Amino acid sequence: MDYYYFGFNPLFGFLDLIWHIALVFLVIWFIIWLFRGGRSRRMNMWHDWQAHSALSILNERFAKGEISKEEYEERKKTLLS
Repeated sequence: MDYYYFGFNPLFGFLDLIWHIALVFLVIWFIIWLFRGGRSRRMNMWHDWQAHSALSILNERFAKGEISKEEYEERKKTLLS
């Protein structure tokens, strides 16, 4: 009996299987990403960017002579902690 007469093509069945397996792996990956702190990792990157921005402002103020070396060191230590 030939399956092509009933609208079944083994290639499309195989591709459909691959698609479903990929979809399951994607869902599993997303769940693992959420539970490992995917959002908090992004927030840490945001915090690092803000600290870098504040540090660059602090460096500029020190270079302009607006703050003393002691104040610069103290504020830098606070920003990096």
